[in-house]
Order: sequence, then structure tokens, then C-alpha cells
Amino acid sequence: MHSVYIDLQGIGFEESIDQWFQAFLVQIESTLRRQIAIDSFWQSLAERSAAERVLDFFKRYVMPQVRGQLVLFIDEAEALLSTRLAPEIRVQFFEALRLLDSERELCVVLSGCALRNSFRELRRRSQFTSNIVLDDLRIEDCAPLQAGLDLAHPGRGAALLAAIFSWTSGHPYLTQQLCEAVINIAVAEDIEPVIEQLVRQHIGPDSAPLRFIDDFIRNADERDEMLKLYQQIRQDTPTRLTSRLNAVEKLLLSGLVCERDTHFVVANRIFREHFDERWIASFTTTGDVFADYERALTRSEQQIRIYYPNSEEEFGVLEQRLRQSFERARLYGDSDDVKRERTQIISALNDLCRSLFGKAFTEQLDETSVDSSSSTEQAFVSYEVALTRLYATLQVDHPQAEAEFLVLDQRLRSIIRQVQLYGDTDTYRSQRSAIISELNNLCQRTMGSPFPI
Repeated sequence: MHSVYIDLQGIGFEESIDQWFQAFLVQIESTLRRQIAIDSFWQSLAERSAAERVLDFFKRYVMPQVRGQLVLFIDEAEALLSTRLAPEIRVQFFEALRLLDSERELCVVLSGCALRNSFRELRRRSQFTSNIVLDDLRIEDCAPLQAGLDLAHPGRGAALLAAIFSWTSGHPYLTQQLCEAVINIAVAEDIEPVIEQLVRQHIGPDSAPLRFIDDFIRNADERDEMLKLYQQIRQDTPTRLTSRLNAVEKLLLSGLVCERDTHFVVANRIFREHFDERWIASFTTTGDVFADYERALTRSEQQIRIYYPNSEEEFGVLEQRLRQSFERARLYGDSDDVKRERTQIISALNDLCRSLFGKAFTEQLDETSVDSSSSTEQAFVSYEVALTRLYATLQVDHPQAEAEFLVLDQRLRSIIRQVQLYGDTDTYRSQRSAIISELNNLCQRTMGSPFPI
């Protein structure tokens, strides 16, 4: 059996369909360790779809090189669900998997984290019907790790592994990281303080699992619901599973919590200590304050780019420093030093904006706060919900209308963005009405009902 490993996150999101699939094939080429003129190959089959060209690539260059079964292991599959990825890339990729799956000697495995129904489209189009849930390690699964610990510290492998598990609860990455760290040091008689010191030294805010959870929750649409639920779970009494709401599933998907005996619990001691009450508070204080600054920065940046391009670089430096200041406050707490630094940056932004616009940066902040609480803003939230629901329905039931919808979706979102930056006008209202009329027509043709707003 042979395997080919592909990391979809490494391909990126901004590429055209040709660039994306060629980058996909480059990863396969590097695994095969041979030189293939991928660009020439791709262009020579320009009349075929991307999916057909991928199948041809495997038949021509990959399958002849291997004997027996080939496993195509595709990691970070959640990248396919990103809104930054062009829908046509996703459609062609799923079609390519369907074609590859029909090859007798080829097995395709998708690995990643996603909600239960995230890959409905893939299941509908192909033979991908089986899920394998990867749980944390059990201590009885870790004989190879214990053997390695025994080699480094004879007779103490079991005790060291148990001490590590008391912190990681079997989280694969964290468990292996601590095992690797402990084999390189001398271990005193009392093991617990040694492992605790290793946790403090090797697992900080920038550790990959912690950073993933932080980013995942910070960027989730259901962030507030997830944080409220997590706060309940941190209490001594476990939280009983009473529903399978999207926010609940996403909190599970983040890895921060897990199910044990029909209850939610924090996944491990490391997560409990890092994602504490101060971390939760950072979302409801610093995070909300920065949301207002984010809108003011965006508005100022747009105006400077259009009317004062010579000042764009100066503004960009101050903008980056302000974002970094809020990031430090979010990760480590809003100390007096961080607040003092932020005050200096905002003062410099005020001076720059006064010299350009005749009013301070913080006046832009006041305007965005008013805008965000207006009825117009509330209406736009309704648009967002309706667009998201409609897209999900079309993907499953009317895929032939997906491309037409995405054009209208992008046009409507663009106008909404302009209104949020510059205020609503008769022109914007007229353009919005025209697009919604087109959405109504699309919905009537496909579903027999108007745009659900």
C-alpha cells in the first residue's frame, strides 16, 4: 500500500480555479519525487473540466508508479468549507473525488473537523458515506509512548505517562509534545511538579492547539452563545446535554469541550487553565471595544485609500500597531502598559485624521457606533441570515442556481458594505431593491417562493 498526503490549507484560498488545482497537483508531485511539467499538462487539456484533468493526471503519472492500493490522504478538509474558496473550486473538487473514488486501486480519505452536515454535497455526489470520529487517546493506547519514556527513564514510564495524562486527558498533540519534552530532561523523584513545569514552559498561548481554539471561537458566528455555554461548563456541576444546536456542535468541534457520560466537560486541564474567566472576559470587554475600532479603522482606511493615497503607508503602520495592542490585551490582559501604548497610538491616529479629514479618528469611532445600532444595521443582519439560509438550500436542492445566486449575493453584500462605511443614500437603496427583486425571481423559479427576508 502506498500513500499520498495533501494539506488543503497549504494551497490557499485566493487563487483562480486553474491555480488552485495546479497547486493541488504540485503537492502530489512532491510526494512522488519526480519532475512533472504540471503547467504544460494542465494547459494541454484546457477543453476538459478541472475534475477530468485531475483524474487524467492520476491515470497518467500516479497510478503507473505504484503497485497495489494507493491511499490519497487529504488533510484539513475544512478548508473546502471556507467562504473564501470559490464555489466552483469546491464543486470541481468534489467531482474529482467522485471520479477518483471509482478507480479500483485508489482509496480517498478526507481528514478534518467539520459539523455533521457540512459535507452533504460531497455525500450526495459521491460514495463518501462513512465517518470515522477520532477521539482523544486512551492511556491503554499509548504503549509505544510509555516504552519511549521507559527508555529515557527506566521503570518510570507508566508514572510519567499518567502524570502527563492528568494534564492532557489524552489530547494527541499535547500528549506527544510533553512526552518528547520529558525524555530530554532529568526527572526528580516527585514527578508532578516536573510535568507542571514542562506544561508552563512548552505550552503557551501560541501553541497550535490553543491558538486554533482561540481563533475558532473568536471568529465563530455563534461566539456569544458558545462562550455562555463554556462558562456554564467551567462550573463544578457538569452541564447536561439538552440540545444539538449549531453553537453546541461548534463548541464541541473547537475541541475545547467534549462529551462524557451525556455531559459536557472541559476537554483537559491545560485548556481549563488557559481558557479561564479572564479569557472569557476578554471577548466581552476588549473584544467588543475593538469591534467599534475595527469599523472606524475600515472607514478611515477606505477614505485615505481613495482621497489621500500618500498617507496610506503612515495610516497602515498605526493601524497595525493598534491591532497588535488589542491582540496583546486579548491574550494577556489589558494591563496599564498596554492601555498607555494604545492611548499613544490613538492620539497619533487622531492627529493624522485631523490633518486629512478635519476631524479626529475617535470622531469616526462615534459615527460607527451610531451606525451599528441603527435600524439599517439591524436590517442588514436580517439580509445576512436570509442569504446564508438561501445558499445552504440552493447548494443541496438546486445546485444549478448556485452560480447565479453567488453573483447576486456578492453584489448585495458589496452595497451593504458601502452603506456601513459611508451611510445609506437613495442610490444605494435603489440598487438594493433591484438586487432583491432579482433574488425574488431566482427564488420563485427554483423554490416557488420569494426571497425569505
